[in-house]
Amino acid sequence: MPLQDLEITEDMVKNKLDKLNPNKSRVPVGVHPRDLKEMRTIISKTHSVIMPKSLEDEKLPQTGKV
Repeated sequence: MPLQDLEITEDMVKNKLDKLNPNKSRVPVGVHPRDLKEMRTIISKTHSVIMPKSLEDEKLPQTGKV
């Protein structure tokens, strides 16, 4: 399956963020899991728009690189 055919929905992103353990250390981008979980509504909306475009273009936005 080509990457651009991969579907990333707002609910998929939100569900992944809901499963984060807020007691763990910071993730590689330097954000604490607790903060990601608290901002999941904003993050999921943004990622559901940005990621399909990134997959289509086959490159990550500069701020999304880890």
